[in-house]
Amino acid sequence: MKTNGHDSKPDVLTLSVEDFAIQIGIGRSLAYELVRRGDVPSIALGGRRVVPKAAVARLVDDAVAMVPSHEPPLYDEHNEDKEFEHLANSVSIIPVRKQHRASEELPKRG
Repeated sequence: MKTNGHDSKPDVLTLSVEDFAIQIGIGRSLAYELVRRGDVPSIALGGRRVVPKAAVARLVDDAVAMVPSHEPPLYDEHNEDKEFEHLANSVSIIPVRKQHRASEELPKRG
């Protein structure tokens, strides 16, 4: 039987859903939602759900593999116009009504 090296207790192969949430840094509700949807593999043991540690490791490894290894540069001096065009297309301008101070007279509506 495999042990954890610190004492004679065997290594635990599963985590409660709450412990799973703590391990990956999410809330309890989200953890239960992920298990309910089947996004995280789980095992039903009587009335209890547990998450295999191996599944948690795979989940994290898969998520890390999807992260790009480097971010694109924020500014490229050779493509200044293209950078500006990208920024201009991604900005929305929302008109804001001028606010008047109490001491100012409000414009008359016609």
